Amino acid sequence: PGWNSMLSWNQAEVGQWKEVILDVPADQLKAQGFLNVMTKLVHSPKDRGLSRDARRLGVAIRKLTFKEVP
Repeated sequence: PGWNSMLSWNQAEVGQWKEVILDVPADQLKAQGFLNVMTKLVHSPKDRGLSRDARRLGVAIRKLTFKEVP
């Protein structure tokens, strides 16, 4: 079971935090590699009337954890 919670600004929903679990086979993990996160939906705070920040933002990562499982 995962979790999510609504994020709001001035009582208006602006997004949600979501937990994502990826099971990557051990033989595919490398000492050097990368995790690519892609999204189709991006918004700027300026376009949404939240601030003058015109950057197009799509993903915020709060926590990233790697752990070995049997």
